[in-house]
Amino acid sequence: LLPLLFNFIVLFPKEPERFLFLLAPHCISRRSRKALGENTSHAMVLQVLYVKAELENIASITFAPDAQYRFDVKDAQSDEAKQGVFVCADEIAEIDGSKGTFNFAMKFPDCKKQCTLTFESVKNLTRYTIEAADSGKFVPIMGFDCRGLELTKWTPTEGLVVKSTKGTVWEDVDLGVDPDGWFEYCEKLGESVGITELEFEFRTHKSSK
Repeated sequence: LLPLLFNFIVLFPKEPERFLFLLAPHCISRRSRKALGENTSHAMVLQVLYVKAELENIASITFAPDAQYRFDVKDAQSDEAKQGVFVCADEIAEIDGSKGTFNFAMKFPDCKKQCTLTFESVKNLTRYTIEAADSGKFVPIMGFDCRGLELTKWTPTEGLVVKSTKGTVWEDVDLGVDPDGWFEYCEKLGESVGITELEFEFRTHKSSK
């Protein structure tokens, strides 16, 4: 390697950086590859929960950072599934032999490895609040790094905070109690308020880690 380097410098004294391209990829440092413009970041594929609802006299619906989410999940490698799994960003699950920490871990009966889920907020995308202007639009709430499992269904649970256009606040709201919607009366407004046509979907998002 040294004779090759010497010969290259003699032939191209003003362009020593070209020598990097003659080296095997494993001989080039991460810093050098970055300097040469090579993309060294690792993409993390997330499942992002999007929620949509029709809002009547509602200013906002807020998901607390420590709110519980209820999902139906399935094994990524088979048709095995589990319903009613509760996950929370404040909960920590550790796996033997793994250096990482996760918010949830489980094992399907016929799977040797544990499946994991980790909450991941996505900058400039996910947000905890659905606002009045979002009525009838899908809003990205939270991203989930799922390893070995897939999210198939979201079911609303208690813990949401709802605010009317006049500032009345209802806490610990569960939008899943009545399939027809959530309705209350706002005394400040002098009218009823409501949240109807609640829908969800999961979208795949690639995020740099």
